[in-house]
Amino acid sequence: MVSDAKGINHAKLWRPDPEVDISLFKARFTTFTYDRHTHDEYALGVICQGMQRFHHKGSLHDAQPCSIISVNPDEVHDGMAATKDGYFYRMLYVGLPYLEHAFQDLFPGTGLRAFSAPVTTDPELGQRLAQAMEQLLLPVLYELFSRHASPNM
Repeated sequence: MVSDAKGINHAKLWRPDPEVDISLFKARFTTFTYDRHTHDEYALGVICQGMQRFHHKGSLHDAQPCSIISVNPDEVHDGMAATKDGYFYRMLYVGLPYLEHAFQDLFPGTGLRAFSAPVTTDPELGQRLAQAMEQLLLPVLYELFSRHASPNM
């Protein structure tokens, strides 16, 4: 963990299986701020502690504990702590081709779905998603897309 007069900021990014197009990320930030950026893949995650604030599609969003973050590919966003205590969160980055193949029965003839809201309040699924990032991921991702994503991006 990195700690200085400016705060506590620590992050780790890893790929659990080089054969699968999924990267995992966990971080605790008090003062670190993301500049506006995009991802080529879905950025999905859970706020485990604290609160994150970010701009997305012209609006400011606050993500509380157990909130699910869901940013579609190529959507511009940033990120920062919403309070002085910061936040701890887990994210996963998963590519479109991998999801299209894995979830082809969920999207027959419509293509992969898109999330209309970047913050979803579904505490039970949020807890399961955070746990799944350390265990079995695909079944929980399937449920996330089937519950909260809409056809056609």
